[in-house]
Amino acid sequence: MRTFELKALKREGVGRKLSKKSRKANYIPCVLYGKGSENVFFTTFENEVKKLVYTPLVYTVKLDVDGEKYDAILQDIQYHPVTEKIQHIDFIRIYEDKKVDIEVPVKLHGFAIGVKEGGKLTQIRRKLKVRGFMKDLPDVINLNIDDLKIGHSIKVQDVKVDNIDCLDLKNAVIATVKVTRNVVEEVTPGQEGAAAATTPAAGAAPAAEKTEAKKPDAKKPEAKKSETKK
Repeated sequence: MRTFELKALKREGVGRKLSKKSRKANYIPCVLYGKGSENVFFTTFENEVKKLVYTPLVYTVKLDVDGEKYDAILQDIQYHPVTEKIQHIDFIRIYEDKKVDIEVPVKLHGFAIGVKEGGKLTQIRRKLKVRGFMKDLPDVINLNIDDLKIGHSIKVQDVKVDNIDCLDLKNAVIATVKVTRNVVEEVTPGQEGAAAATTPAAGAAPAAEKTEAKKPDAKKPEAKKSETKK
């Protein structure tokens, strides 16, 4: 895996006031955590750490804190809620004889057969969380998609990297080819004839419905007027 060299200065103390003072001087407060060792509090120049943070690449970090050397990885970054400037960074110390958990970028290679057939390729996961020794960590996980058909996907369980364990869910989808509106479904033999049989011939008149003639209502006999005797 790529390494990034970062020079830093030990912090005189901790607290909000000192951290605020460091930021005004364009230094970022940081902490290095490590199992079985004391935490190291330091600051590093903002412009230098930006090269480590604002990149799609993943690095292991060679920290130089006033001459003391440490191997580390980025663990967490805190940003200002309004300006989005970096406020604080947490590092974790790593060792050559201990496995480390880290996110590694995923890169797709090839031209999916499903795309050739009119489908649309969608990459859902651009990083995978993996576990391994520092010497075995890859810079990037390369996946070939040439055989990926419409409706098919590449999942975490399909990823095979030597000496590396993937920690994401096994059935999590990394990339898939979806059907688009431009894809024309092929008509299977027999469907065309069946469709023609159900279609009425041109010029055929619809069958006339038989209606019974409505019989006129029988007239009721008029009531006779009674004559009055004079």
